[in-house]
Order: sequence, then C-alpha cells, then structure tokens
Amino acid sequence: MVHGPTQRVGPNQSVAARRSARAASALTATLALLAVAQAAVLGYRVLGGGNPVDEIAVGDDLSAVSLQRADGSLTGLADGQGTLLLVFDPECPHSRRVAAMWRDWLSVGDPGRGRVLALSPAASSSAAAYAREQRWRVDVASIAAATDGNGVHSLTRRTPWVFALDGDGRVLASGHGRKLAEVVREADYKTGGTHHGRGRIARFAVENRQ
Repeated sequence: MVHGPTQRVGPNQSVAARRSARAASALTATLALLAVAQAAVLGYRVLGGGNPVDEIAVGDDLSAVSLQRADGSLTGLADGQGTLLLVFDPECPHSRRVAAMWRDWLSVGDPGRGRVLALSPAASSSAAAYAREQRWRVDVASIAAATDGNGVHSLTRRTPWVFALDGDGRVLASGHGRKLAEVVREADYKTGGTHHGRGRIARFAVENRQ
C-alpha cells in the first residue's frame, strides 16, 4: 500500500487558525447582542407613567400624556375637546411626501369642535421651522418631559401618523399620514360628526376630486 505525503500544519498556521476562530466567535456574539438590544428598543413603548405598552391602538387611554407647545406652554389630551394629532419627523422622507396633502387639509378651514396639533419627536425649534416651511396652519408640540419616559414614546414612533382622540384622551381612530381624511371621517362617525366637523371633510373631499 502506498501512502501519499502527510501534510503537516506549521505552528504559525495553527495560531492563525485559532485567531480566526476566536474572531468569528466574537463577531457572532456581538451581532447577537446587537439584535437583542434592537429588539428591546423596538419593543419598549411608553404611555404616560413610563410603563411598557404595545403599539397605541383604538380605545387606548392617553389622558396622562401632556404636550408642550413651541412657546413652552403645556396642554393635556383630556381637557374636554377632541384632538387630532398629526405626527411627523422633519428627517423622515415619508413625512415630506404627505406634507403638501396635510397643508391642503389644514387650509380648508375651521376644524369644528376639535383642535389640531402637529406632534414631532424632533427638537421643538426644528419641528416648528419645518411646519413653517410646509406652510401648515397648525400649532406644533412635543411630548412633555414629564410623560416622555425614556424618550421612546409610542405616539411619535411612527411617522407620518395621525391620531384622533376624544375629549377624554381616548383614541378614536388612527392611521398612516396619507389616510388623514379617512381617520377624521372615522372619528366623526364615532362622535356623530362632532369631532372635527363633517363640513371640513366634505369640502376637502370635493376639492380633491376636482
């Protein structure tokens, strides 16, 4: 029987192999930690009080949340009047895509018995400057520090987004920013047309059909 030459592994080659294996193991561990950290951040949502919650849904109570206007004044979401929140981020390209449609809707006229606030996770000065640039006729607000939790608030996690609340701070309807009219229509239906005025929705729908 003839045996071929035996291949020997030199000491340098063996050391290199061990170093490569250790590097691969360290990289795998690092990626696993990053995945866990990302899941923790995405999974942690807060409402007033800083308790972890799921995505904000219809029926959720936001009465504990306070908003801070650009002038520093605070306003609650359970002061007896319906509230429409237009959530945007100046750095979000999707927010920019709906900006013109929001401007058209905001320029239609009086919102009825409710109020409209634009809400942003950005610094108040940046958010207000963006709203002026887009010519939105709306007050700009941010989450007040007292109810901001760790700064990852469910209200401002998705942009552009729309929330319609009743006078007690309970969510009546919500949806993507491009579905602003549909969200208001749903809130109007649930409140008998007293939330943000059927007249405004009707005028907006007519103008967009022309």
